[in-house]
Amino acid sequence: MTWQVVYEDQNLEVYFHDSPSDFLLVAFNPAGAPLPGMSAKDGRVWGAPVVAKLNCGGLGFMSKAANWFPAESVDKALEACAEQRAKFKKVVTYGCSMGAYGALKHARRIGATFTVAFSPQNPTRRANTRNTIEARNPKAYFGLDLSPDDLAGRSFIFHDPLETIDKGTVQDLLKADAQGLVVIETHATTHTSVQPFASTGMIEPVFRACIADDPKQLWKIWAFARRNNRMRPAAVAVQATAKHPAVAEKIFKKYRHVFNPEVAGEFMMQLVQGWAKKQDYEKANQTLEEAGKMIGAHPRLNNMYYEMRSLLAPHIKKT
Repeated sequence: MTWQVVYEDQNLEVYFHDSPSDFLLVAFNPAGAPLPGMSAKDGRVWGAPVVAKLNCGGLGFMSKAANWFPAESVDKALEACAEQRAKFKKVVTYGCSMGAYGALKHARRIGATFTVAFSPQNPTRRANTRNTIEARNPKAYFGLDLSPDDLAGRSFIFHDPLETIDKGTVQDLLKADAQGLVVIETHATTHTSVQPFASTGMIEPVFRACIADDPKQLWKIWAFARRNNRMRPAAVAVQATAKHPAVAEKIFKKYRHVFNPEVAGEFMMQLVQGWAKKQDYEKANQTLEEAGKMIGAHPRLNNMYYEMRSLLAPHIKKT
């Protein structure tokens, strides 16, 4: 596939893929994709695989940081590629996490026919949540809430209702009486609600059902993806850590093979917190020591490890 640069500034890189189709997919990347130091010029335009499957035109908005797609940059980018966009009759915005926010936030600005959003998060909600980057400077995200006025056409939103920020973001739109919402609750997917569809080959059927405006078909697709998602035990185990750490540990031991190293490390850290909440500090400490052997040199997980060590230290001395 050929992608050409149509706009770039300090916040964004925007890429265009032409097609004889009358359908344009406008994709917004989640934070962390592409990887730091790796530009979309390296062939990592987020959403490109979906464009290829749908055989349609593509417009890829690639953020250079976790900047939540500033409206000023998006407006300039849309002006720069107005000629390319004009040839398409149907325009669909698409994203995951921060990208889902971008897809919803700029849907009306782009003139979207509909939006497909997986695990959307509102930066203002993140700014009011501990241990997020946004919480370090919450004033910077004032006024960036999603509004019903931002949306255009149908908005198909997929999210796990046990993910607090994701659920709150969707509820904010529902409480504001946003029109055209279709909400698919994807239980036990954590913040990666797109993963079961991607891993089971169901992304293209999702878009076909959205094009047909067929929510019943979307629920059927989700049922198939849920049954055939090999990562489901990992998601269930992660969510069980808070209230049922013993159950979570059993699931982890049985399905250890489906956890990649980073997910396994995150699971172990959450399991430590689960044991600590139960005030079983000896078990929490044992789990933390196991986690330390598992996480290697991963910077974020190492920070979590040393933070948990300091929190557990006073309790371990008493036991």
